[in-house]
Amino acid sequence: VCLAAFGEERSVLPCGHIFHPECVDRLFRQSGGRFVHCPLRCRNTVRREDVLLASEKSKEDGSSLPQEIKGDWGTKVNRLIADVMDLKGDRAIIFSQWEEMLDVIAEGLGANQIIFVRPRSGKRFGEDIKRFRSSDAPILLMNVKNGAEGLTLTEANHVFMVEPMLNCGLDSQAINRIHRIGQASKTYVHRYIVAD
Repeated sequence: VCLAAFGEERSVLPCGHIFHPECVDRLFRQSGGRFVHCPLRCRNTVRREDVLLASEKSKEDGSSLPQEIKGDWGTKVNRLIADVMDLKGDRAIIFSQWEEMLDVIAEGLGANQIIFVRPRSGKRFGEDIKRFRSSDAPILLMNVKNGAEGLTLTEANHVFMVEPMLNCGLDSQAINRIHRIGQASKTYVHRYIVAD
């Protein structure tokens, strides 16, 4: 709105347009706080709770690991495992749309003594979800196609999206397993994107 250069944080509207967080806050104050129209005149009405905050947490390429892990599972999975090890008592759901990728992640987590649950379709699905909820296993591995809808998993406060989803609705459904009514903790979404 102010046309100044962006800093490290940006407010992202549902239409995809980005602005300074301060500018968006000013727009909400001027409108009485309920909703605003996108300043770029795309005709979208935006509620405050629909505005996301994007941050440039790090300028590194993501290939260096915050801590040592056992084994080599590829750049993306190595980083994922290191990030999971860095949770310090928090609980998380790891989503992928490929069973083969979940196989690799499961092997990597097991090699690093990280307890996880991987529910599959069928009778055991409910039992595995109960096990995750009971704090026995802090990590839940799920195929986004099987577990993105209908579950309330507010026991977790981190979602790891292993690859970008082409279906935005499926992506939102996955994140909303933890970011929903009943969630008492701040929630975090981690996305893994590899250049080229």
